Amino acid sequence: QYINSSDATVVSIDLPSGLFGENNSENIPRNIIQADLTITFQYPKLAFMFAENEQFIGEWEIADIGIHPDAIEQTETKYYYIEPEEAARMVMKRSRFVSKHNVGHALLIAGSKGMMGAAVLAARATLHTGAGLVSVHSAACGETILQTAVPEALFIADNQDSYIAEIPLTRSYSAIAVGPGLGRHVETARAFYRLLEQVKRPLVLDADALNLLNGHNELLEKLPKNSILTPHHFEFDRLFGKNDTSYERLNKAKEMATRYHIIIV
Repeated sequence: QYINSSDATVVSIDLPSGLFGENNSENIPRNIIQADLTITFQYPKLAFMFAENEQFIGEWEIADIGIHPDAIEQTETKYYYIEPEEAARMVMKRSRFVSKHNVGHALLIAGSKGMMGAAVLAARATLHTGAGLVSVHSAACGETILQTAVPEALFIADNQDSYIAEIPLTRSYSAIAVGPGLGRHVETARAFYRLLEQVKRPLVLDADALNLLNGHNELLEKLPKNSILTPHHFEFDRLFGKNDTSYERLNKAKEMATRYHIIIV
């Protein structure tokens, strides 16, 4: 507490004193050093990945202390994290002469009156990450907004002006994402539930798509295997039950991902 009340720059070595490397659910926050910088040994600790610990860890850097690679290889772990160079290797290689029709057609079901910004952001992201074609099915009122902000995307206007009431799958899509700015109108919910009955390949579900699943465990059972759910912590707790810490939430996420054969981001 004396150190935390000081105006001095605080550097912690390996871990801020008082912080545990994984579970801090029974810890006393006032008795943990609040570092400006943590220089940790060999690998980041699991606790570094939790939002509530940022106040203690500050910025963090890794110091390689020369642990033998064989010792690292032989040490079992349940946790891995992806670094930029690993993510880069996952990006699909393509010929310089490739057609947009050969690198995937994504369908984005997103947006409603007053929430078209979410559909715009999602459409830009989908194009940026490499989809050859992106179709956005949205409320008819969003056509001018989306066609102006993201002219590369194709727009499919719903028969309703302010919200989505039906989701016809008129062609075969490589990937389907549902949820940003979708809203929770009763007709939107029905259209979404009908979609889940039709689609057999993995979906990406975000935002209001997750909120529409709340209270419908039978629908979680029906999700295509390896569907990807991307909840923030409030959406996660609404869907799977209240958690007091990120550590609890992580363990619940592992349990739910295993139970329903899904991927939770």
